[in-house]
Amino acid sequence: MTNLFLLSLFLSLGSKCGKVCDCIYITDEKTSKIVFNGKVIRVKKDKNTSEYIITFKVTKRIKGAIDHRRFRTYTPCLSNLCCGIPFSKGDYYYVVTREVNGKLYSHLCTTTGKLKN
Repeated sequence: MTNLFLLSLFLSLGSKCGKVCDCIYITDEKTSKIVFNGKVIRVKKDKNTSEYIITFKVTKRIKGAIDHRRFRTYTPCLSNLCCGIPFSKGDYYYVVTREVNGKLYSHLCTTTGKLKN
């Protein structure tokens, strides 16, 4: 009975996220155009797309043209269940971006990861 409950809970949470993570390839520092270390200063849900806009204070530029101290990326959600990354305000990340339809994303199909503060 407990297993059935856990399975139904997992399936209902996954359906709320909308997508199943299907990484055909992983974007890493070598294949990404923009890579940096940064501190999350804002997490905001985009009302038009239901994606999240993550604003970083760039602490170290690693690759690509970053002309300013603040940089935005998108993530589909704030959970691993739907390919997103659970970004938290105030935390530091190694950010690898993937361009999709003119927008830069950081999600589970990139090697983005949380740094130790």
